[in-house]
Amino acid sequence: MHQFKELLYYPLHRDVIAPLIREWFCYEVRPAGTIATIHDAEGQEVTIASVHDAIQADPERQGRLYREAMTLWH
Repeated sequence: MHQFKELLYYPLHRDVIAPLIREWFCYEVRPAGTIATIHDAEGQEVTIASVHDAIQADPERQGRLYREAMTLWH
């Protein structure tokens, strides 16, 4: 979970990860100072933990996120 938050909080990483979250869930990642928040189509905040859990529950999404993260971190 900590690493997922890092992907959302660091602007250069967020620029890569936010489009995936938009594609998969129709959620928007919004910068909020040194952190970020996630919002659904109605503008309601969605917990980072729930998005993380949904990604982890889907092997294809989990794999794609992992590959993107490895590219960003290396």
